Amino acid sequence: MSTTPVDLDRQLAAIGEQLTEVRRAAIELSRDYRHLPIGQLGVDTLGDPLTPGEALSKACDGLDGFIGALALADDASIARTYTTRLQ
Repeated sequence: MSTTPVDLDRQLAAIGEQLTEVRRAAIELSRDYRHLPIGQLGVDTLGDPLTPGEALSKACDGLDGFIGALALADDASIARTYTTRLQ
């Protein structure tokens, strides 16, 4: 594995592209969950009782947090401002 600045920058760019793909997929998944028909959903009897609406709301909140964390992880683009300058 080469460790020249150009090779390392390419690796960082590839990771950034993967992150973008994961973010896009998570956003689509969140949208799909939000479009589920609450009136046609049920929940199991494991754990604390909750309604389908509550379960869906909590699931969407969790996905929103995940998407937010992915957005924060996109700081690699800031790093690339400098990694692209290395020779």
